[in-house]
Amino acid sequence: MNQIGKLIGKRKYEALKALDLENITDETLLAFNLQFKNITVGEALKMIKDYEEKYTYLSGDVAKKVGEYFEKINKPQSEKKSKELDKELLWELFTKNYFINEGVRYSKELQSIENIKPLIYYFIGDLENFKNCNNVSELSEPSLNKGLLIIGGYGNGKTSVMKAFESSFKKSNIVFRSYTTNDLVMMYEAIDNQFDKDLYNNNLRSGTIYFDDVLSERDASNFGKVNIMKEIFEERYNRSLRTYITCNYKDDTNDDLEVGLAQFGERYGSRVYDRLFSMFNIIEFKGKSFRK
Repeated sequence: MNQIGKLIGKRKYEALKALDLENITDETLLAFNLQFKNITVGEALKMIKDYEEKYTYLSGDVAKKVGEYFEKINKPQSEKKSKELDKELLWELFTKNYFINEGVRYSKELQSIENIKPLIYYFIGDLENFKNCNNVSELSEPSLNKGLLIIGGYGNGKTSVMKAFESSFKKSNIVFRSYTTNDLVMMYEAIDNQFDKDLYNNNLRSGTIYFDDVLSERDASNFGKVNIMKEIFEERYNRSLRTYITCNYKDDTNDDLEVGLAQFGERYGSRVYDRLFSMFNIIEFKGKSFRK
């Protein structure tokens, strides 16, 4: 299925068309996989217009209703009503979603708590406690305006923790989307027309996104080799977009942080490496692999 089909295929459109559009809810729209939440209204409506021209069964009424939805969710945060997050509430949401996703409770061992603590403070906007966490590296000046680069050993919970936060924020103002880097490569290689390529690029050039397993992906092959993540990092830096990533230390380096970060220069070039420190807070996840 191409990228358009993943977003709003004909069957989903027909089901959407049968709904009461005047009273449609945010939850109903999201249930139909309209994954445009973090792009601008203009970008979203352009996609709909292009889609309407290419697929004639998309009616103007649906485009109008979706456009109104985008306007609503893209209001400044000060105009939205949401329950104030504090560390107790976020911990409750996180542990609940971690259990749902993983089938086990999040560990309360000291090492695991030290790993999760900076993320809790970051997401609730508590800079003072965030920058004082043991796992926050001083190589990058801590800031709530930067994204997150989480680095650690294989299998020590980085991905499962971020997926639990993603689930926790689905109905909040700090929602983010996630992709594994290898999935991005496969998605790129499946593109066979300019329309889908534009959709792919627009999707990755907007909103807050979490990229999992960075540095592990191969180059994409689609009429030539492409270093996908290098292009994504450069574009998101140029657009000042908030980005979260997880990656592993370099093999056989005794979890050396600076050597781990140097991998970015080796894989994506010196320009990407230099920008790491202005794009990301750097957080180390300690501890051995949970995998057995």
